[in-house]
Amino acid sequence: MIGVQRESSSLDFKAEITGKPGEIAKDIAAMTLEGGILIYGVAEDKKTGLAASIPTVPLAGAEERIRQIVAGIAPLPAIEIRELRKAETDEDGVLVVVVPKSEKAPHMTNGRFVVRNGTTTRELTEHEIALAYESRMRRNGPPDAVALLSDVDLLPGLDDIGPQTAFDGFGRVRMSARPERDALTHPDGAQLRRALDDAIVRARAQTDSALAVYRPTTLLEDLDDWRPLGTEGWGAGWAGGDEAKLSARPAAAAVVAYPARVTAQVSIPTAVLNNVGGPEYQCAYEGKVAAELYAALSFAAEFFARVAPVDLEVAAELSGFSGAVSYYASHARAGLDSVAYMKPAADGDLRALRVSHDELVRAPKKVAQQLLDRWLVTFYDGPPLLDYIAPDLQNSTRLV
Repeated sequence: MIGVQRESSSLDFKAEITGKPGEIAKDIAAMTLEGGILIYGVAEDKKTGLAASIPTVPLAGAEERIRQIVAGIAPLPAIEIRELRKAETDEDGVLVVVVPKSEKAPHMTNGRFVVRNGTTTRELTEHEIALAYESRMRRNGPPDAVALLSDVDLLPGLDDIGPQTAFDGFGRVRMSARPERDALTHPDGAQLRRALDDAIVRARAQTDSALAVYRPTTLLEDLDDWRPLGTEGWGAGWAGGDEAKLSARPAAAAVVAYPARVTAQVSIPTAVLNNVGGPEYQCAYEGKVAAELYAALSFAAEFFARVAPVDLEVAAELSGFSGAVSYYASHARAGLDSVAYMKPAADGDLRALRVSHDELVRAPKKVAQQLLDRWLVTFYDGPPLLDYIAPDLQNSTRLV
């Protein structure tokens, strides 16, 4: 460490532990927004910021004093304290205070909110305090599904959808994912393009392996043409088109908006036509819905694996399925004369979850099931849908 380790926004050297309680509290509170470590008993070179020597500090009563000081920070942050001695009998040594990134940030000390700014400490601005409180409320409350889907307007071609007058015609599956915390930023330019392309390749391989039916998915087929959307982010696919095109084939689009939010949409034609080309009834095509949602979640997982493997908030929105009946009930029964007796699907559903990145990468089936269950139960009375589409045997091991 000596002559090698340099002070930074997350590392602070203190030669002594005799500072005023207010200064110690300020140093610790400033670390709570992003996390960091304070090391007492190490002196730095004032010119280079490198650790220069280890004068050590008295350890007797030091931890108790630090914890008493921290008790005056509101709300009380979690800290870890470790004592390092050269020999077990030494009375002096190095005191390490680990300050994890806090779920309760911002923390106030002496009437101020502070943050580590490089190797110094400054007060948060009013705007930063408001954002920190908003972030705290979002972390501690349920995810806001509407806010998660706020980037829908950026989807390529969304405004190009023609009037739907011939039949009701289209169900829509939307998925959005973003980091649980707001601090994530993107690599820029071609680096992000590579991350997107790599995520699509991996998601295709993963879904082709895991899905027993409905592969390849429309979403992953259509996301080949990633293109920059100015300062907004990147987009791929096309959500629009006239009614004739949309009725012939599902359409898909996705956008990755700054900072680090993924939103995807698939429009699925729901009309089942009679012998003369007119609409006969609406079909929910719930297997297709489940497969496309599975694919969207897999893409989000693979993308964030390349940008930053963080815990996520995910949301799904299903709409346009009002009056549609189960595919497995209507198509799989020979000689069906009428669907009038079948329970129709609700128009849609909107739901949001918090998931760990590891869970989303290794078990997109489980997350998809959680997002779909409330919608499926309104009309679906078949086998466990996700078990049929993505059997456990095929979904148990992620491709490496």
